[in-house]
Amino acid sequence: MKVTNKIISLFTTAAFIVSCNLYGNINKVNKTATAADKIYTADGGFSADEIAASPVKPTITLTKKVISIDEAGETQQIDVMVSGADLKYCSTGIYIEYDPRIQINLTRAGNVDAICQRELLGQADLSDLNNKKSIRLITAARGNYGYDGVLWSFNITLPSDAQMGDTYLFDIFYCITSQVESLFYGREVSKDDKLMSAYTFTQGIYNKEYNNNFKADIEDIKKCSALADIPSYVDGYIAIADNTTTTPNETVTLIGDANMDGKVSIADSTAILQFLGNPDKYGLSKEGEKNADCYAPGSGVTIADAITIQKYDAKLISILPIDN
Repeated sequence: MKVTNKIISLFTTAAFIVSCNLYGNINKVNKTATAADKIYTADGGFSADEIAASPVKPTITLTKKVISIDEAGETQQIDVMVSGADLKYCSTGIYIEYDPRIQINLTRAGNVDAICQRELLGQADLSDLNNKKSIRLITAARGNYGYDGVLWSFNITLPSDAQMGDTYLFDIFYCITSQVESLFYGREVSKDDKLMSAYTFTQGIYNKEYNNNFKADIEDIKKCSALADIPSYVDGYIAIADNTTTTPNETVTLIGDANMDGKVSIADSTAILQFLGNPDKYGLSKEGEKNADCYAPGSGVTIADAITIQKYDAKLISILPIDN
């Protein structure tokens, strides 16, 4: 579903910060408000034991999903989700690095096509911070109105040359300079709020230094084998199903599902035609080839199978295989 940006184009960054006291909150932590006095680490200067004892332990996660090749041209929605901090936060600053091959969608007014929780005021914009293609998402409010659930949603478009087996990764990263800061605070920015923020960016996300054990969902790896090799510090992904999605002991009996993405669609007809044209380059898995043989089972994969799937996708026939 297309996300509608609720940030008014005339609502500038400066006005947003002043009206919400966002950086006023930050300055409570760094009272002199100078870069030299800031702690430039995600742990905020707290020990591991102090962070582990934080009264509030937020987790921030991103969308993880596998799509079929025929869905690759559609707008994809990325959700930023919070858990473990219901009504404990309001001021946040989250930076997400994204694969430079993708496009972050913009509105007609040129704003990032994004929306945050309605109880919070938010701003989303693009950044090249630290030479990373990233999106900056900041929120604030006059009380701790942030709740568990989807904090932000934004829309993206995959490249026009996207292929089966491609992976597009998203990584929440910690950053702090004299002008910007990753943060996750409550209204008062108390010691507990500072601990909450430290927990968020050391344990509540995946990163190289503190929490380096991200793994793609096993069911997703079955659909897109390249997900088994993604970095262990990313936080989310969009992947396109490939045609090697079964394990040796797995039997898939969805007749017509040649590309093994769990459904029968025009993409399966395309996979068959590619296989027939160049089987060395576009090979089907053992089970995929078995599923593809849907016109006259036992006769082998032919162009008749591709045509049959096209008819099935167009609802001209309702049952596969044709010849039982």
